[in-house]
Amino acid sequence: MKTKLLALVLLYTTFIYAQIPTNDLIGSYYFNNGSPHVGSSGTENFTPSVATATSQVTDRNGGNNAIEFNNALFRSNLDFAQGTTNVNMHYSFWIKTNQSDANERTIIDDSGRSGANFSSTDRGYFIFLKQGKVYFKAQFRDANNNYTPIEFSTDVTVNDNNWHHIALNVSQVIVNTSYDFVGEFYVDNVLQQGAINQPFTGGNVVSFDRNGDVTLNNNKDRNLPPANRFNGQLDDLHIYNRTLSTAEQTSIFNDDSNGISGTNPTSLPAIFSYSFNPNANFVNDETSTVDLTQNGASIIDIADRDAIANSAISIPSGANLTRPNISITGTNESNQFSYSFWLKTTINDGNRRTIIDDSNRSGSGFTGNERGYFFYILNGNVGARVRFRSPLPNSVATSVVSRGVESTNVNIADGNWHHVVFTINNEDAPTAGNDWEITT
Repeated sequence: MKTKLLALVLLYTTFIYAQIPTNDLIGSYYFNNGSPHVGSSGTENFTPSVATATSQVTDRNGGNNAIEFNNALFRSNLDFAQGTTNVNMHYSFWIKTNQSDANERTIIDDSGRSGANFSSTDRGYFIFLKQGKVYFKAQFRDANNNYTPIEFSTDVTVNDNNWHHIALNVSQVIVNTSYDFVGEFYVDNVLQQGAINQPFTGGNVVSFDRNGDVTLNNNKDRNLPPANRFNGQLDDLHIYNRTLSTAEQTSIFNDDSNGISGTNPTSLPAIFSYSFNPNANFVNDETSTVDLTQNGASIIDIADRDAIANSAISIPSGANLTRPNISITGTNESNQFSYSFWLKTTINDGNRRTIIDDSNRSGSGFTGNERGYFFYILNGNVGARVRFRSPLPNSVATSVVSRGVESTNVNIADGNWHHVVFTINNEDAPTAGNDWEITT
């Protein structure tokens, strides 16, 4: 049986599923339902050019947390730091489109152009779609007041109406005392061969980006004709004031895919997935199965770890969430499943405090013939307990066997976010009956 991956909740804590590098992060925009234009903590929000500038659409994870453009979004200048020897930036985002025409359809613009292209003295850059490929076009002014155009693209097309991850590194580097512009695209975590390395004969770039609005789906003057606007969907935009390493880009690609190895979670056999989005906190992202039910005291909506309002939950004492039994299909020889979630807590006492329970126990631990499993926190460590019936070797009788692991040996009760994965695996052992392994 294939591994199941889920996102759940923690007593007295909150959960989300995305984690990205934070050093030199200018802003993150998740376009969540209920707050589609709100940036992460300390980030300026985007402003819609008209009230209906975007529509909320289904993202790659099945939630209603991506946007489709009807008009432009804008925010003030990003102000990338520029030294005398280096200029660096990184964009990361997901797009979905079926456009295939030869028009330069703007996705992101940070330039001084007043039309569809650069004049001889315009500077800045924009990212656009053309014939199904993603392009970067820029015009920079060097120390000798020369204006140099730059353009490069992805190797592959992305206009198959599926979600694709785009990552872009742009930098100025010194090579043997000369200044080179270096740019590279990644598509779905694969480096594109169309990277550019172009020297500047006039010295270093002294004007990389210009003051003015950063605009999505238009230029700064918001006067592009419809044929030059990106008619597609956008999600999870991250902007950095530096280039990112391959490992960091892989981290974004993986974690923005719900933490499931860069694979769209909807293609995996998830039993259920809860992302606790605004206005739909207990709704299962896997639409074929059931939502959570609130019991007892009221669950509290709070901001998530990216400061997106009402996108995580806190469960106070006296409250819980339930759903009907999880059917994990296995055999006598094999049973495998996993739980994945983010949590934040300061609880650090000697009580075994239940996080998730799927057992028939009537008390805080197992007694008699009770069986099942539960996950908990104890002295700041997370752990798991499992109790199951197992046939004894060379016997028709069954016994109730307990297994437990006390945690990762890392105290997580520090008030910060931590990602936890429990994997419970029963594989047939050739000489000793069924052997269970619990991994935290």
